[in-house]
Amino acid sequence: MRKLYVASHCIPRSHHESYENSVLVLKPEVLKESCRTAENQLFYAQHGFGCNPMARGRAVMGQFLIDGEEVRFNRDDFIGIIDDKHLPEWAQERLQRLQTPQEQSGGMVMGG
Repeated sequence: MRKLYVASHCIPRSHHESYENSVLVLKPEVLKESCRTAENQLFYAQHGFGCNPMARGRAVMGQFLIDGEEVRFNRDDFIGIIDDKHLPEWAQERLQRLQTPQEQSGGMVMGG
């Protein structure tokens, strides 16, 4: 089992960047003690006012990479955006599937 992610695993100063469509590292203390693993710290942020560092809102919606559970966190629950060089292979594969769901499922893309 790998050690927990810390700030050095994140892109420097990424807590000042937009979190939308990024893999974030949750602060370990946000997770239940029994769930404090590096795998459970990886969260794919999809939307919410908290994705924007300048917004008044704090909500960041997305899902855990490990199991796809959809959850809401506050912006300050995250350390930052993980540096790609620290993203394990399983997480890269999961992320790729999340970012291209329409092509894989054969679904239609909604547009205006």
